[in-house]
Amino acid sequence: MSIHVEATGRVADAPSAVSTDHGMLAVFVFDPYPEPAPESMREGAAHGCEVRCRDERLIGEVLGHGEVGAPVAVTGELILFVVSGPMEDELCAVRAAIEAEDVCFGSVTEPSP
Repeated sequence: MSIHVEATGRVADAPSAVSTDHGMLAVFVFDPYPEPAPESMREGAAHGCEVRCRDERLIGEVLGHGEVGAPVAVTGELILFVVSGPMEDELCAVRAAIEAEDVCFGSVTEPSP
């Protein structure tokens, strides 16, 4: 199952270039809730998601403009990984990442419905 996402937020942690078995990629931490979250979303809400950029153009864009605090819009596929270790069930500990198709820094608006 593929989950396509369009999200806006801020860069929460500086991007890094990472070497993998399949080439280079740029990775940064994205915060979709940079402002204080509404009371109903505060408890248990994650405030960080790893964004992975494999395209050479995106790698250059992320490494060149991905400063901590920069507003960013990300489009891509949401990937969920089960975290290893003892847990109640598979849904208890999931790591989220976005395989980015596009990244836009600067003044961003909410994604279209």
